Amino acid sequence: MSPLYESLQSVSERVKHTADAEAQQSIVNELADIEKLWLSTDSKLSEQLQQLESTSRLWDEVENGMASILEQLKKTRTLLMQPLSDKYDELERELRHCQVRNVDSIYVYQLADTCLISVI
Repeated sequence: MSPLYESLQSVSERVKHTADAEAQQSIVNELADIEKLWLSTDSKLSEQLQQLESTSRLWDEVENGMASILEQLKKTRTLLMQPLSDKYDELERELRHCQVRNVDSIYVYQLADTCLISVI
């Protein structure tokens, strides 16, 4: 319990001994009500403290995750900024060559179809 609550109990005990029976009962009842409220408030504060600690841990986890993602993004950017390898350039040239041959083949087939149509 807090020093303030303990002080309140101490003062009420002294006042209770000097009061008449009706006042004593009133003091006992009010002290019981104050104790219930105090314990309820203390319990709620403990729950909120646990929630805040949990939120703080979660926040730390998220920050660590963000730092990890940022590091991965930096590595990816570094890789993307590097010049393409010669092998890639060579593959790209072959692909273009194949595409040109494919276009030529299509043209030859179309030409052959046209010739066949005009013969028929």
